[in-house]
Amino acid sequence: MLELAIGRFAQIVVHPALRQPRGAARLRALFEGYLEWIGGTLSQGRCIFMALSQEYRDRPGAIRELVVASMKDWHSTLARVAADAIEDGQFSSEVDPRQIAFEVVGIGMSFQQSYKLLGRDDSETLARRAFEALLMRACTPQGTA
Repeated sequence: MLELAIGRFAQIVVHPALRQPRGAARLRALFEGYLEWIGGTLSQGRCIFMALSQEYRDRPGAIRELVVASMKDWHSTLARVAADAIEDGQFSSEVDPRQIAFEVVGIGMSFQQSYKLLGRDDSETLARRAFEALLMRACTPQGTA
């Protein structure tokens, strides 16, 4: 089941975003896909990766290893895309790509909790504002977000 979810995540979130131009546009596409993955009709506000991350955080074994590997891949993908934005001059050279990845994942986690657990109608708006603020901090004056 988890391997199927990893493949679906790549198909639904990652692959379409990688067709976008490098840098900020690609990061935005990853974020949009991530929000759709978490809160769209497909998942109905549930994310198997977040659920298993909590359930298996202290339980050794193959499932935990696969969850860890998939989460590391997601963070690495986001960081690589942010690094491309830095390299292309869209993001400041002071930006830490790992910090961008950390914050994007954090926005997604907060969105999922706010949307599903707390039932907040403004969850998506808040997540989008947080992402836009992240982009604004990262962008150079000539960079485009």
